[in-house]
Amino acid sequence: RIDKNMVPNSIQHRTKMIIHQGRRVDEKVMVVFAIAKDTSFAIFLEPSRDKGTKYLKLGNNLWMYLPSVEKVIKIAGHMLRQSMMGSDFSYEDSLELKKLTTHYEPKIIGEEVIEDRKCYILQLTAIRRDVTYYMRKIWVDKERFIVLKSELYAKSGKLLKLLTVQEVGKYKDRFYPTHITMQNKLRKNTKTEMVTLDVKFDVKIPEELFSIRNLNRNIQFLRSLE
Repeated sequence: RIDKNMVPNSIQHRTKMIIHQGRRVDEKVMVVFAIAKDTSFAIFLEPSRDKGTKYLKLGNNLWMYLPSVEKVIKIAGHMLRQSMMGSDFSYEDSLELKKLTTHYEPKIIGEEVIEDRKCYILQLTAIRRDVTYYMRKIWVDKERFIVLKSELYAKSGKLLKLLTVQEVGKYKDRFYPTHITMQNKLRKNTKTEMVTLDVKFDVKIPEELFSIRNLNRNIQFLRSLE
């Protein structure tokens, strides 16, 4: 039920990223296109210094286009787990569209109420070696089947990140988080909010967006986003 809500055949969303580092706050706006084959494309629209920065993820490989130097850089392997644009989200956190059921073995370990919502508590243990988080502890809304809280752990048992959901939207028969916050527990005084400005599910996405050679080109489809 979680996968049904969170992993559509395709998705397009415009999202504001709010990065808190101590007293400093940075805001960025990006548009993400993804299909349920671990394929995604993202372009930053704001602020001006980041405008035109693009990311293309195909499987376990990621390419980044930097408009300031007109250069494409490949990011792969453990580098996918690094911070995206200085945020608490890694590249994988931001751009993956994978089903939990294909990567984890679930077990219900309890129940709890979060913000007046009755939740199941699940422990997810990785069944694949290529996952970023070996274990996840998640609080799942019993009615809407949305993860309201998620603790992300390393194989050693160390808590790496904490994700919480502040707002949930309903789109026909689908529930989807529209305001989430990630805290990287390996960093101090930092958190990142992701606020969905608009979202579309099961949309037709031009195939040329997922082309490496088009990363450094001005695609007509993207101009309509500005």
